[in-house]
Amino acid sequence: MRRLSILIMAGLFFAVSGCDADKRTRYKMTVTVETPSGPKTGYAVREVRFIPKSGTFFGEGGYTWKLRGEAVQIDVAPGKTVFALLRSQQGDLDYAASTIWDVLKRSGPSHDKVELWPRVPEGSGDAPLYLPMFVTFHDNSNAKTVQQLMPNDFAAVLGSGYQLKSVSVEAVFDRVTITIGDRLHRLGIQRGRELDSHFEPTPTPTLAQQLRSYDFTRGLNP
Repeated sequence: MRRLSILIMAGLFFAVSGCDADKRTRYKMTVTVETPSGPKTGYAVREVRFIPKSGTFFGEGGYTWKLRGEAVQIDVAPGKTVFALLRSQQGDLDYAASTIWDVLKRSGPSHDKVELWPRVPEGSGDAPLYLPMFVTFHDNSNAKTVQQLMPNDFAAVLGSGYQLKSVSVEAVFDRVTITIGDRLHRLGIQRGRELDSHFEPTPTPTLAQQLRSYDFTRGLNP
């Protein structure tokens, strides 16, 4: 049954023959962080829609991406949460849709799970290109206190004993997770706004001025 499920899911990823109806697929991203009290894990299930542009078919490559989903949340200590965002470590806003779909597609139908960290997907180049941006908040009631975590140095922000242990993605049939809403409300993150929207235009914006609500959730109503 497991093998049958894998083959069916592979069909969802690779069935891009001529058709004017949109296609959908779901995947699960799982992130584990090593902490002084042991490994902590979080996951999120997201849905990607591939919508043909007017007058084109999937086989012609004319389509757009739509994403429904949220950031992965990992509670690493009381009052401390790590978020794996919907944008990439380099700031690619399409990361959670196009980049992850490409990783899964290139992995082939024999792979039901693809590891993104610490191993690099075969033929994918540098690992950071296939990792989400990781952030945490110094104050869980103030979105302006956001801090970025580097994949190879979580301890620089979180302290000794914290490190990114693993990141993986796999095709699933599960429901899209919708659990992040209360956290965003407590942080004061408003839909469609930057984490810090009260600033004058500047060539050197802070992280809070660069990040927006859609880096944490898209296509949902938390």
